[in-house]
Formats: sequence, structure tokens, C-alpha cells
Amino acid sequence: MLVYDGRCGFCARSVRRWQARTGQDVAYVPFQTPLPIELLGISRTRAHAAVQLVEPDGRVTSGARAVSRVLRRAPGRRLAGALLAVPPVSLVAELVYGIVARHRPVFGRIDRWLFGRSVAPSSSALAAWLFLSGLGLVHLFAFRSLRVQVLGLYGSNGVLPIRDYLEYLRLIDGRTPEERREWYRRVPTVFWIDASDRTLVAACRTGEALALVLMLGVAPRLALVGLFGLYLSFVTAGRDFMAFQWDSLLLETTLAALLVAPSALVPSAPREHPPTAAVLLLRWIAFRLHYQSGIAKLRSGDPTWRDRTACGYHFETQPLPTRTGWYVHQLPRAVTRWSTRAVLVLECAVPFLAFAPRRLRRLGFLLLSGLQGAIALTGNYGFFNLLSFVLTLSLLDDEPLRRLLPFSPPPLRARPGPIRRFVTGLASAALFGGLFYKSPPPRNGLRHPLRPSL
Repeated sequence: MLVYDGRCGFCARSVRRWQARTGQDVAYVPFQTPLPIELLGISRTRAHAAVQLVEPDGRVTSGARAVSRVLRRAPGRRLAGALLAVPPVSLVAELVYGIVARHRPVFGRIDRWLFGRSVAPSSSALAAWLFLSGLGLVHLFAFRSLRVQVLGLYGSNGVLPIRDYLEYLRLIDGRTPEERREWYRRVPTVFWIDASDRTLVAACRTGEALALVLMLGVAPRLALVGLFGLYLSFVTAGRDFMAFQWDSLLLETTLAALLVAPSALVPSAPREHPPTAAVLLLRWIAFRLHYQSGIAKLRSGDPTWRDRTACGYHFETQPLPTRTGWYVHQLPRAVTRWSTRAVLVLECAVPFLAFAPRRLRRLGFLLLSGLQGAIALTGNYGFFNLLSFVLTLSLLDDEPLRRLLPFSPPPLRARPGPIRRFVTGLASAALFGGLFYKSPPPRNGLRHPLRPSL
């Protein structure tokens, strides 16, 4: 049982959020109640100063420790609750709790400004459904554009025939069976079985079909596995033509999407809330994409980014400018200098809003999706901008989407099942590992480990 100040607006709003997640596991009682809370060893003075949590064994905790133990009973907030109990985070949490407790009216107004009037728990079921549909559309474009080029690039008479490349790796004189197995591991592709022209076209058509299946919501997990395997097959065997940033990003996003995909086999309205750790993983990918793009500009050594003149040259020197890009290039130099500043701010500062409260996250979504729309209008980067936009959908929650989509989000489940707990743990491990992962340096002067000197 959690005893709190029922006259404190900030406390009441927080309790209503927790109550929706903890269900019957925690009883919430304002200390103004006529119940004799003194029999539980809690004085009303202590209850007014900080929340008091009474455990089933009679133990009483207060302040940040009580909040930590409540959150550990709330699906989607267990990780946060566990972190609050770990030193030195627990010491900082107690300090912050004391500051908030002494200035509750101020933080109550801040809470309403950041989260809005709604105190319903943030949910992402509709956002995940929209994200998966958008990812299916990206794959459809990717495989459709590849199908019309695949024979010219990778066919038997193409620029870089996949069959010749794999035969080279398979039949090099002096390679032992162990070394051949190493090549199979380093070049994971279904084209080891057959890399004929017919098979290459069939793989592209299969990718298009799976993309449509994902868009329709039919067996999304199976569709994502198939899409990942097919696209990985082209990326690992495609070498120069499949070694771009968006190819790696599409693979990474598809793999992360498996953690938010529902288990349904037939199309239906969203029935499952994705694990919070999986949603955070998608937001981390969106953050990393935009933030590293901005930092790379500043660290490139190009003086035009530091003196804010880069956009004065960008629109005419980019690989595939559009007709709109020509008109934008004619704008006054003051406008292009302002555009350069705006791009750096949007890519270096705005991505941090991916981890902010819901209202600031929505602002971050609008700004980052607007940036991707402006880039798509002035330059043709294939599906890259659409994929970046789809990733920013992870910043949204279901509340604004209810007004646009004819679905209602499913109710929160009080206790997740074993599969959901496994997925949550997997997503948490991927998120934690991604914070410290650093790409290995090139070896032997090669930019790509799958490009031997032919």
C-alpha cells in the first residue's frame, strides 16, 4: 500500500499513472483518509513529507526508495525502478525527490506542461503498428528498385556478378574446409545455393511480396525474418553497390523491428503493447542516425560547415539534385546560411528529444520528420529519407494517433508473459550493448571486410 498526499496535484497525477500499470498489486491511499494509518507505523507528518510504501511483511520505505519499489511492480517501468535502487543513482534519486517534494506546485505545473492533461500511461501499440507498416513500404521500394537493376548489377553478364564472386570464394586453390566455412560465415547469403539470373530476380520478387505481407500485418515476425535474410543476402554478396549507409540502416532497423512486432498471424487491430526496452532501442537508432550525421559534419574538417556556408554549395553538388533543389539553390545567401545553422541544430540537438517526455518527443518527431521531408524535396536519396522518417515514428505515442487512426490501443497487461519478458531482456541487452559498441577499424587497408582484392 502506498500512502501519499491526496491534496498534491503532482502526487495525484503520478499515482494515477502508476495505478494504470500496477493494477491490483499496489493499493494507493491518501493520508487524508480516515483510515488509521498510524497503526501501520506511519505518522501523517511523514506521509505529508514523502510517500510511504507498506510492504506485505510490514516493512515501510519512503521517498525515492518507495517510488523505486512501486515502479518495479509496473510493467514497462521495471528497468527504471531497478536503476533507481542502484548506487549512486539511488543517492541522486533521493536528492531529486527531496527537491521535488519541497516544490510540488512548481513541478506540478511543469508536469502538466511536459505531459499534457492526460495522465494515462504512455503507450506505443498504434505507433508500433504504423512503424511496421512504414517499414514494409520501405522494403517494397528497396526490393522493387533492386529488381529492375539486379541483372545489370549482379547477373551473369552484370557489372559485379554474384555467381562469379561466390565461385571465387568457394574454389580458391589451397583453401581448407575450415577456411571455406569461414567464408560462409563472413558472407551469409542464400545465393551460395544458387546465384543464377532467375534466382536473383525471384529473390527480389519474394522480397516485394514479403514487404506487402508486412504492410498488411500478416505474420509480421515471419515476414521480417524473411526480409532481413533476403536483404542481407544481397548486401553481403553485392559489395560496392550495396555498401551504403542506408543498406546497413535498413538491416539494423529490420532486426530491431522483430522486437516490437506482434505475434499475430492474421491482420488485426493492434492488440499488444511492444516492450518498452524495444521501443527505446528504436528511439536509440533514430537518435544515433541523426546525431551522428550532425557530428560527422562538424568533425569532417570541411570549413563550409563551420562558417555556415555549406548549404550554399550542397544543393548543386549533391549526387542527385531534384528540380526543387535547383530553385532552393537560387535562394539568397543569407537563407542558405540560415539553412546550414538549422541543419546543424536539428541534427546535433533535436535528437536528444527522443528520450524526453511525450510532448517534447512529439516536437522532436515534427522537427526531424520535417528535416527528412526537406532533404527528400531537394535531393534523391532513394528510400533513405523514408526509412529515416519511419524510424522517427518511434518517438510518437498513441495519444495523438488515436485522432487519425480508427483503432483504440489495447489495455495494458499487468503481468507480461515469458516470451514478452525474453523479448524485453533481448532488447535491453541490445540497447545497453549499443551504448558501448564501436565499429572495428579497417583491416589490411580494406574499407569493407567482404571485399577481397580480385
